[in-house]
Amino acid sequence: MKIYFLENLEYPLDKTLMETFQLCDLSFEVLSLPNDHKETGKVLESKERGCVFLPAVWQDLFCVKIIQEIKLLEKAFETVIVGSAPLAENLVLAFNEGLSAYLTVPITKVNFQHIFLRVKARHKQYIERLDMEHRLFDLERQLNMSSGSEPVHIRNHYLGQAFLDIKKQKGPFSEENIEILIISSSEVQKEKLATLLNVLGLTVVKVKNIEEAIKIVQDKYFSIIISDNVLPDGEAVALADQLRKSCSKVPKLVVWSSSPEKAGSLLDPKNHIDEVVLKPSPETGIESILPTIIALMYQV
Repeated sequence: MKIYFLENLEYPLDKTLMETFQLCDLSFEVLSLPNDHKETGKVLESKERGCVFLPAVWQDLFCVKIIQEIKLLEKAFETVIVGSAPLAENLVLAFNEGLSAYLTVPITKVNFQHIFLRVKARHKQYIERLDMEHRLFDLERQLNMSSGSEPVHIRNHYLGQAFLDIKKQKGPFSEENIEILIISSSEVQKEKLATLLNVLGLTVVKVKNIEEAIKIVQDKYFSIIISDNVLPDGEAVALADQLRKSCSKVPKLVVWSSSPEKAGSLLDPKNHIDEVVLKPSPETGIESILPTIIALMYQV
């Protein structure tokens, strides 16, 4: 996969990122561009498809405009924002436009390799016409996951509404009581998801099993709970049952499953599970569950 770095005189390429690529023995091409997103589209039009890295310091929606231009091209390009996490409204809009991932600083060989593996896998699937959102929607359609799942056009509406609400400080993004509980025995997974949700201005609490979760929900209300299907002390179905017994107001429950085959049975109405998403991995990425979380925020 070809790799391109975009820079201009005001925002030169991150030297740490260049050094990391050299450590990983990867070749790349630096494209110096003016502050004109349309010119970016014209330059990439003559390039072989691949991955484009953009500096996060372009905070004036320039990154989003570039992603929009890239999306119009006939060739498939992946896009990665590099640097400190973008402004929340820009991040949501960038994901709406097809952003593949963002690489946070400080850049290390480990977190770079994780992102790059994900982007390579996503690029392969994108060529097959399955981008980040569509992979999830396609999974739902294949499994006939109609119960508990929102239609595609409704889910897209929520994403668009989220962008407007963040800019105007309205809706669930302006409410201090919107808190999310993450239940997972994987510390890495919890941290990555918490970081993404924190960027959107959401409060996150992390626990590792059902016992800890039930103790905390008895004293505090959470709008959404995101849980592994299999936990050290039980499964998600047991968690859902205990939540109904322990909470006067039951939170929305999203379950991560590593097995697509189990999704249909988990969404059986008797289990009281609101959504099932494919468990994030280097292939799908933590960002892939963002549409599901945002959609549920408008239903709590």
